[in-house]
Amino acid sequence: MKSIFRRPAHQLRPGHKIELAFTANGIDYYHFPDVLSMGFERALTALSFYEELRMRTTREYLEAHCRAMREILADPKKIDVYRISILNKNLQDRLGLIVEPEIVYKLAAVMYFDQTEDPYRYDFAYGQKKIERWKKDLSLKSFFLSTPIKNLIPGLDSFEENLENYSEVVKVLNDKMWETISSQLSDSLPLLESVRKSPSLNGSRRRSN
Repeated sequence: MKSIFRRPAHQLRPGHKIELAFTANGIDYYHFPDVLSMGFERALTALSFYEELRMRTTREYLEAHCRAMREILADPKKIDVYRISILNKNLQDRLGLIVEPEIVYKLAAVMYFDQTEDPYRYDFAYGQKKIERWKKDLSLKSFFLSTPIKNLIPGLDSFEENLENYSEVVKVLNDKMWETISSQLSDSLPLLESVRKSPSLNGSRRRSN
């Protein structure tokens, strides 16, 4: 990647440089070739998403899991071991996932920024808008294998041919796991609805590579 001369609107700090990472639907996305130049706010967010990637689950899922366990254990006289075992199995099954595409999108949103963003800070709301834009404009396979994000996930290109099918399987598993957790919560409806309304992994439409 070559260094760019037309820089984002926000001023870079002395000695820092950014490079053009990729272009999607006419929008240029940049990154810091030296990650040590990344602002601490953006870097901390990236680290938190890397941790989610390593654990194969999101913070939201873990928080919901803990809430469900608290409710099950709230009354010692009514503890349901079967319900606990189901939640535990779901959590264990997630560790077997190769990668969860949704987390990769989150990581990409913080690592790559457009001309309107502050390179040193991460806006979560705008990050979600970028993710929705990528899902709409690129197929999952195109995004994962035709952009530099593949360099952040070792071995991602090893299952290139099965990426779309794998994504669909992960989505089905996610939906079932969220429904299981929601069924254990007294205020489960808002939680389940928020998950159902979230964009699908492959976006509203697909395009060929």
